[in-house]
Amino acid sequence: MAGGGKLAVIAALLGNLLIAVLKLVAGLIANSAALLAEAAHSFSDVGNQVLLLIGLSRSKRPPTERNPFGGGKAAYFWPFLVAVLLFGFAGAYSLLEGIEKALHPHELEDIRLGLGVLGASFAIEVVSLSVASREARKDARARGITSVRDFFQENRDATLLTVLVEDSLALVGLPVAAAALLLAKYTGNPVWDGIGSIVIGLLLMGFAFFLGWEVKDLLIGRGLSQRDSLKVKRIFEADASVETLLQFRTMYVGPHAAMMGAEFSFRKTVRSEDVEGSLARLESLLREAVPVLKFVYLEPSGVADAGLSEEEKDKPPPRGIAR
Repeated sequence: MAGGGKLAVIAALLGNLLIAVLKLVAGLIANSAALLAEAAHSFSDVGNQVLLLIGLSRSKRPPTERNPFGGGKAAYFWPFLVAVLLFGFAGAYSLLEGIEKALHPHELEDIRLGLGVLGASFAIEVVSLSVASREARKDARARGITSVRDFFQENRDATLLTVLVEDSLALVGLPVAAAALLLAKYTGNPVWDGIGSIVIGLLLMGFAFFLGWEVKDLLIGRGLSQRDSLKVKRIFEADASVETLLQFRTMYVGPHAAMMGAEFSFRKTVRSEDVEGSLARLESLLREAVPVLKFVYLEPSGVADAGLSEEEKDKPPPRGIAR
């Protein structure tokens, strides 16, 4: 999915760069607040994609002593920065620009170029959204997700989520800008142009809040989905060597890597010499059922000591075994 996410970001970057320049030129010619708000939106999108590419690059850094689980969470930090810095500022600019134009309206110039640019922008955004949607569907199918609601609830890829919602937002904002231009021109009331900019600003700020809220859980430490957690429980319940699963905790450390710590008790029939094989089997089953589990820590207890020497009985069972 990493390659697909990068493809979606690059497609959005190229499309938004072209769109931003066209909107800016058209907005200056038409002297339209709504078009300039859309230009600010698109330029913020360009900066957005640059930051997302930085995040994708840094998320691939290997584990180090300072970052023992690697750089995976960089793919969460940079989209959060996008929400706070770019979309928040672009939204605030569009909102303030719209209020200014609504309070001090002025006649628009020729809007034909502006409408043409908005139409072309809509077509480009449709292409960009189709690329991101295709990658999202591939990821959903791989994880057995069949509904949009489940996709958002179980999402672990903030980069792809950012591109998806951003392109969807653009397909809403562009008709708003076009409607504002047409209403301002053909009603003779330029206040509509300012209103269009206000609506676009509110959409951008709403997206900033939504994206920041979604990424917050991943930054703090979102665990496996209910679907994957159930798979983990079933593996322990079905294993002949396990008596009871006492507890387990999980956390994503990147879009494609999660860690799990599990404490469980062995059956009394399991001897010390069988522990290593049982742990290896459990690890293999867990990784096969939930491939995203890259770091597995198993803490067993209740190992039988029958037939062991007094010295061996005094030794604690293996604990904190990392796989």
